[in-house]
Amino acid sequence: LGRQPPSIDALAEIVRRHIAQYSFASIGPRLGDELPIEPDALLDRIVIRRRGGYCFEQNGLLFAVLEQLGYPVRLQMARVLVSGNPDPGLTHRVTRPTLDGDEYVVDVGFGPQGPPAPIRLDGTPSDDGRYRLVPFGDRGFLLERCGSGEWSSLYRFDDVAYGQIGRAHV
Repeated sequence: LGRQPPSIDALAEIVRRHIAQYSFASIGPRLGDELPIEPDALLDRIVIRRRGGYCFEQNGLLFAVLEQLGYPVRLQMARVLVSGNPDPGLTHRVTRPTLDGDEYVVDVGFGPQGPPAPIRLDGTPSDDGRYRLVPFGDRGFLLERCGSGEWSSLYRFDDVAYGQIGRAHV
């Protein structure tokens, strides 16, 4: 891929390659493993030891890589809706890059249901027509996936900035 200036094409390729190379795995949190989320620990666990990772790990690593490559990125916390709970906790992490004034969501840590490419925040469906972000409430968004001709919500998030330790910036 080489060092390229930030662009939507390069971002899409980074996301595609990440998903193809590093597996989603949630066994560590279920076993109670110590899982530090500092970039060096994520690099060691996911890239060097090829252990895979869950959303905080996968999207944490992607965030660090994009930041190093010069992409303007924001950490975003989300509420996973696939269980049917209408108000679950903030248990999912995604990354929000901005390119040429357009905001996107990238998510390499949702497993096989997750979007395989950046999704525009303005409601434009993904290139394959299977994903979109739609407004929710005053400042929120739903990530939806189309399957069998029907849209279903995967997760929702509010337009709140978070720091690396997960605290909201006010």
